[in-house]
Amino acid sequence: MLYLTYNINWLPDGMGAQYQRIIGIIGIANYYNYIYVHNPIIKMAHLDTDDYLVNIENYFQIMNNYSNVNSIVYDNIYEENSPAVDTLINYDSKNKDKKILIKICFPYSICDANPIIYEKVMPRLRSLIIDKNLPFYNNDKTIKIAIHVRRGDVKLNVNGDRYTSINDIIKIIKFLRNKYTNCTFYIFTQIDETNKNEFDIFNNDNTVKIKANEDQLLTMKHLINADILVMCKSSFSYIAGCYNKNIVYYESFWHNPLSNWINIQNLYNNIEDNLVNKDNLQEMNNIEKFDSTMNNNSKNYILFYIVICYKI
Repeated sequence: MLYLTYNINWLPDGMGAQYQRIIGIIGIANYYNYIYVHNPIIKMAHLDTDDYLVNIENYFQIMNNYSNVNSIVYDNIYEENSPAVDTLINYDSKNKDKKILIKICFPYSICDANPIIYEKVMPRLRSLIIDKNLPFYNNDKTIKIAIHVRRGDVKLNVNGDRYTSINDIIKIIKFLRNKYTNCTFYIFTQIDETNKNEFDIFNNDNTVKIKANEDQLLTMKHLINADILVMCKSSFSYIAGCYNKNIVYYESFWHNPLSNWINIQNLYNNIEDNLVNKDNLQEMNNIEKFDSTMNNNSKNYILFYIVICYKI
């Protein structure tokens, strides 16, 4: 019998990267009829204290619903960096009468080639989450649209393949506002001295709420429970998209999407000119009221936004 687990000793990445690997390995075990055993994460990047790992484990509830890796005595233990399906089949076929543990670092060569692996296991994983502490959504009766905007280290490389510009965020909001009525946008992001004015363009728009530098687990909960989720190019977004059972919009990057996700770039880049509607005048009035003390970069954003209002 083949047992699969996550190799926790490889890379101490953040919550998104490590849990995407765990979910992928669970998915592979489920899809190919192997057994997943849980290896609790002992080190995670971007945490002020390792005690926070307990909060994360308690939220996803994987550790309490799958056997612990140390609860079984194995005949052999192997490590695989990024195995192919044939590798696992080979281990299984040669060890039918033995208990073999495979510690996997990266499941992506299997999962990215066949994202249905995620889809098959997500109903069970979603059912494990019971915490519904969502303070930002309390008393909000509108359609809640969560937009994850990756900043931090990503903003240092504005030409990189993980960066989404503020101009694209504006186009996304414009597109979704035309598609869905009575909605509120929640932008979850990071703000520091290097981009402290980046989101000022939304200051006078009471339908856009900036949630910057929030607790990462609280952010994850809101992304998962949004009526509509707009992912960014990150594993943090990816696992939120997997857990979100509503409408998910996806920005193309190196992890392939689930079948029900909608590629938002294909939509907002092909909006017809006739989408201009009566709300544009009010949007223009709001723009003109923006604080005149904004820096030059913010003013450039305003000009771009005016173009969008009339051209998209």
